[in-house]
Amino acid sequence: MNFHEAANMGKRNAKPVQEQVVSHEQVLQQISSMSNDTVADAVKWALAEIKKANDSKAFTYQWYAERWERLRELIHDNALHIEDEACCIMANGTASAGEPPTYAQQMNGLRHEFDVLRKENAALKAELAAARGA
Repeated sequence: MNFHEAANMGKRNAKPVQEQVVSHEQVLQQISSMSNDTVADAVKWALAEIKKANDSKAFTYQWYAERWERLRELIHDNALHIEDEACCIMANGTASAGEPPTYAQQMNGLRHEFDVLRKENAALKAELAAARGA
């Protein structure tokens, strides 16, 4: 499982929540029509649902916190094993000096050589024209 699959796992497994907006008046009207035993059962059920939701939220925060902490340690604290490779990639485009240059790197090198040769050619033409005119 790669990082993106793990990050999206919660999205795939999540059940859609259907929000219902209920006014206080509607709730009071429903409660007033219920018996005391029914209200007590409804309150117990609501408290149990709130506890489950809070436990799920705490578990989710802990789950993500553990993974982000491990990633932070990998990147910041224990990055010495990848620091040299990262610096080489930033500077040269390759992880090590023994790696062959990519096609894009070869083309950039040839483009640079072409520009240098064009400038030298223009300078030599200018010098030749100056020598002929003198």
